[in-house]
Amino acid sequence: MKNATFYLLDNDTTVDGLSAVEQLVCEIAAERWRSGKRVLIACEDEKQAYRLDEALWARPAESFVPHNLAGEGPRGGAPVEIAWPQKRSSSPRDI
Repeated sequence: MKNATFYLLDNDTTVDGLSAVEQLVCEIAAERWRSGKRVLIACEDEKQAYRLDEALWARPAESFVPHNLAGEGPRGGAPVEIAWPQKRSSSPRDI
């Protein structure tokens, strides 16, 4: 059976320059990577992609998430890849 989770967020609040949605995306990407999934973060634009990239790099060492922007990093991409409409990922992803 498929499962869906819904979140109610206050999108007007920012922490360290990230909206509530962007903060949640980083947390979900970290959780899914730890459970062995390959994750694609589909951003609205390049600016948002770079913002999420910086947020993932800024996580504490014990919470590190291997990631890269689309088209960068190792062949096939890192377990978590960040893309935007002009820079799409062609690597297979679980989520």
